[in-house]
Amino acid sequence: MTRWRALPLAAMVLAGCDTVMTLPELNGPVSTTPPPVVPEGFEQPAPHARAIRLTLAQWENTVQDLLRLPEPTGFSSELPQDALPAGFLFDNPADTLGVDQTQQEGFARASALVAAHVATDPARLAAILPGGAADTSRSLDERGASLIAALVPRAFRVLPDDVDAEDVAALQALFVTGQTAYDEHLADPFVGGVRLLLEGLLQSPRFLYRFELEPTDGELARVSATTMASRLSYALWNTMPDDALFAAAEDGSLVDDAGLEREVRRLLASPRAKAQLERVFEAVLEAKKLDDVEPSRELFGDVPVDLGRLAREENRRFIAAILDEGGSYGDLLTSTSTFVNADTAPLYGLEGAFGAEFVRAELDPSSRRGIFTHLGFLAQFATSSDPDPIHRGVFLAKNILCHPLSAPPDAIPPLPPAEAQESNRQLVERHTQQPGTSCNACHATYINPLGFPFENYDAVGRVRADDRGLPIDTATAPLLDDVVSVAGAVDLADQLAASRAAHVCLAKHFIEASLGRANHLEDDVWTARLGDASRDGDSLEDVLVSMFLSPGFRLRSPVELSVEGQP
Repeated sequence: MTRWRALPLAAMVLAGCDTVMTLPELNGPVSTTPPPVVPEGFEQPAPHARAIRLTLAQWENTVQDLLRLPEPTGFSSELPQDALPAGFLFDNPADTLGVDQTQQEGFARASALVAAHVATDPARLAAILPGGAADTSRSLDERGASLIAALVPRAFRVLPDDVDAEDVAALQALFVTGQTAYDEHLADPFVGGVRLLLEGLLQSPRFLYRFELEPTDGELARVSATTMASRLSYALWNTMPDDALFAAAEDGSLVDDAGLEREVRRLLASPRAKAQLERVFEAVLEAKKLDDVEPSRELFGDVPVDLGRLAREENRRFIAAILDEGGSYGDLLTSTSTFVNADTAPLYGLEGAFGAEFVRAELDPSSRRGIFTHLGFLAQFATSSDPDPIHRGVFLAKNILCHPLSAPPDAIPPLPPAEAQESNRQLVERHTQQPGTSCNACHATYINPLGFPFENYDAVGRVRADDRGLPIDTATAPLLDDVVSVAGAVDLADQLAASRAAHVCLAKHFIEASLGRANHLEDDVWTARLGDASRDGDSLEDVLVSMFLSPGFRLRSPVELSVEGQP
């Protein structure tokens, strides 16, 4: 049974969450080169939050790496899910994530569980102790001070010289209090001290938030080396900097081009970066919706009941292959290969011996080109019985071309049943493209022309020759950079790959995901340059390297976003 002989923990370590919190000074080497003067029309950083709370996934990953655990603790399940702003695809909106009362209680529970998980297990405890084990020849205070000195710079993601003395003193007090706070640890007060120390450390605002504190004095400022290390590590690995990245921050190499590019490419070569980029693409593709795919068993009884799961795995492997092979965004949009197993190969019309494992396969180039002719996209944006050109078109317009579609009017009725001798396309046109209606402007220009090219695929993504016995019309004229004529989905894939708008839209997504903020007008020059490089065939890796070396990533704006996202 635990006896508390101190002030409540929240009062000791969470008081810093209020507005009187003392923030640390600059956290690491900053280039002595004055920040550049950025004329209008040149790349510049957009407004950005300076206190960026870890996402739930980042908290889980950071706890694991900070405490050198072999696997995630799973205790992030104690944290309430964050409410994410509408329209933002990613889970890290820096200007809206905070800590309210419910979240504070969740972080307290999770931190207590982590602290007990580590402090009470000799192997886990040894992993965080300097030298690997407790040195009983030294006093408790000396052993606690040594542990604090090793943990705190990494936990707060700063250099040792930039750790605030008041923070150290508060943690030392927790270590002392913990020695007698738990009945079960009275025989080994060091374990009790470490347990309460960790519990407090993981609730510190300096652990829960990434602070970007470079003074701007109303002008552009170069971010410090440790800010750059955190920006990179959370963008590419979704966790804290590793030892090598801390070392690069400490020696100042992250503030020069060569050192920064070297670290970016090192991080990109890791499986962690591949996994993070797959998550970015999953968010752009809204792949979670595949979990809800349920084709009509009456119409598609021969289709696997877990089609959504299989299609999601296909997407993951396909994107991973593009990244592993140094492919470009154009390759993702136009490749004629994918990954199939015994359950999905028949849906592509492939014959041969396939097993449970996914293997690479070449598809018929006359009917398949790129990820939007794969099962995932086609089944995800379909009803249980029919293709859904409206939602296919909306997705491509918003997520792939970044067209600013307005919200639909309230109380839109569902599509009515098709009339006799009426195709799916004709039904959608009749319902959404009546001249003079509020629906017509968006549907006729932006939405339907992007959805109709896929009418020759059914609700589970198979190629179909007719629509309930009626001929299929896939010819349309969608708005990409300009209005272009396309004969069908294969033609549209080529047109998307050649479209500047598609590549600029990808650059916008990369910036949003990396910095945790929506695009601003200041990003236009930046995204245009990255988009042009992508359209010219630069690999996804090279586009990302260019992004991280850009002024928009290496500088910070004098304008700070508040928690509500307003300057």
